[in-house]
Amino acid sequence: MNKESIQSAEYEFPLHYIPYIKNDAVYLHRTLNWGLMYLTYLDYITNFIEDYHENWPKPRRILDYGCGDGRLLYELDKKEHDIFPYKLYGYDINKRAMNFTILMLAHGVEYTHALCYDIIILMQVLEHIQEKKIPSLLQELNTLYNRKTKEGFLIAAVPTTNLPIIDKHYRHYTLDLLRQQLSPYFEIYGYQYLFSYTPLTYLFTRLLSNPLFDLNYAPLCRLIWQLHKKYTYYSNEKHGAHLVVFAKPII
Repeated sequence: MNKESIQSAEYEFPLHYIPYIKNDAVYLHRTLNWGLMYLTYLDYITNFIEDYHENWPKPRRILDYGCGDGRLLYELDKKEHDIFPYKLYGYDINKRAMNFTILMLAHGVEYTHALCYDIIILMQVLEHIQEKKIPSLLQELNTLYNRKTKEGFLIAAVPTTNLPIIDKHYRHYTLDLLRQQLSPYFEIYGYQYLFSYTPLTYLFTRLLSNPLFDLNYAPLCRLIWQLHKKYTYYSNEKHGAHLVVFAKPII
């Protein structure tokens, strides 16, 4: 690999934005205190789509509606496109976030009403929308499905009422509330609670990131992820911090 290729490979992620100076203090890391929770449903959804692709009709187009900075699309985009030859599309009302998505993706483009989609994803979206605007959004998404194959479905991921509502959210969800909002445009046929909101996940999170240190020792990070996958990754109605549902469009 020549010097130009080495430099180019480093631009997979904007590394120069990581270190910063604030109040005359220097920092070499940035942390996300809910990062383990986020990675849990990000990992679950990407793995679900990969498994679906291997065992069912191959989706041609996937739309991440409310894609934010495009992290979910970024993870899907890293798949080998000769093996997973789907096209990725994203949309977010925030143009600054949409610019991040366009910047980070090699293959994704902004969605258009002129196309139809096999899988539509709403990840961390519904809790940000006013109640009165939800029916029109769901009606719009219902019209975007590929009705020729009749295999299209919706994936929606929302925070549950086990988490306290934060300032930027209008509501958190129970399964019944989500089912009520999705009808009459979508019918839930499956669901999974994720990330047990327990002292054990608090311990994992604090080990990975705290005011004293950020853990970067790969064997220990790998062990924490393995323990999380075994004990706290999947959850139930009582302890689950997030709910992922799968729903078919009602035609």
